[in-house]
Amino acid sequence: LAPKWWWALSARSALEMNAPDLVECAGKTRCPILAVRGSLEAAEAYPIERVAAAAGARATTEIVPGGDHYYAGREAEAGRLVADWLAKTF
Repeated sequence: LAPKWWWALSARSALEMNAPDLVECAGKTRCPILAVRGSLEAAEAYPIERVAAAAGARATTEIVPGGDHYYAGREAEAGRLVADWLAKTF
């Protein structure tokens, strides 16, 4: 049931159409934030540094070396980052 132009969409365009501004939301969030990006992802599309700057001390940033959008082949490392952050933060 996808529209005939479904192939013209990308994850980025879908985010731009429907997602709230991550940086703006980070500035309003009062809980701890873990912002993770794979090193193979475009920093402009996933601006974790800007999220951290907006959130201040509540934010932690991590970059998974060699990680793409899905952390393919790096899932264990990404999982460890999250688990370690959760254990340390909560």
